[in-house]
Order: sequence, then C-alpha cells, then structure tokens
Amino acid sequence: MGERHVPGEQLSAFLDDELHDGRAAAVARHVTGCERCFGDLQALQITRAALRGLPRLQAPVLATGGGPARRRPSRRARFVAVACAVPVLLAGAAYVVGGDRAGEVVPPVERFLVEHVARAGGAPVPPSVLAPPAEPAP
Repeated sequence: MGERHVPGEQLSAFLDDELHDGRAAAVARHVTGCERCFGDLQALQITRAALRGLPRLQAPVLATGGGPARRRPSRRARFVAVACAVPVLLAGAAYVVGGDRAGEVVPPVERFLVEHVARAGGAPVPPSVLAPPAEPAP
C-alpha cells in the first residue's frame, strides 16, 4: 500500500471480514508495518467492543394492527392537501385580522330593500337606509 494509509471505512470492513481475500491481505500487511493504521484499527476494535457491551434496547413499535406499513402520500396528494388548506388558512387569518368590526352587524342592503318593498307595498324607503354607513369612530 506504500505511504498511503488505509481509510477508516476499509479498516472497519476489514474488521467485519467484508473485504475480498486480496484486499484483506493487503490491509493486513499494511497495518502490521504502519503505526498510525495499526492504532486506528485498535481504536475501531475498542469502539466496537464498547458498543457491543452496551445494553440492548427494544425499539418502539410504531405501527399497530400488524398491517402493512403506511405509504408516504404521493406528490399529487400532498399538493391537493396544501391547495385545500391554503384558502382555509387565509380565510381564517382574514377573519382574525379583520375582526367583527367591534360587534357591528352590517345587514345585506339589497335583500332588506326587496323585502321592504314587498312588505310595504311600494312605500318609500327611509333615507337612513339609502345613506352610506357611517365610519366607526377610532
């Protein structure tokens, strides 16, 4: 292997016996003559032993019912969900920002006028109804 050192992932693969025979032999030859790589290999062995000495933990069960795992929604489904949620959120924000005009109720004038004319038999509409609404005091 010359002057180049063995990368950590190859040392780990060497420890796990995952290298083919020729490569494993080259790593073994290099490690026996290189103090740095030998030290790295020993550090990996110590780390591996420490990790194996830790108590085993039970992974939490995320899905119940034994059915197949849920698939991630498709891009189209996510787009439709966002497209439906955005107008609702905007309407809610507009309501919160706009408020209810301090309790003032504004009736639909056109409907009032039609009902008034129908009930009053053509009687005149009071001028206060036709005047624009007064601006609320700040």
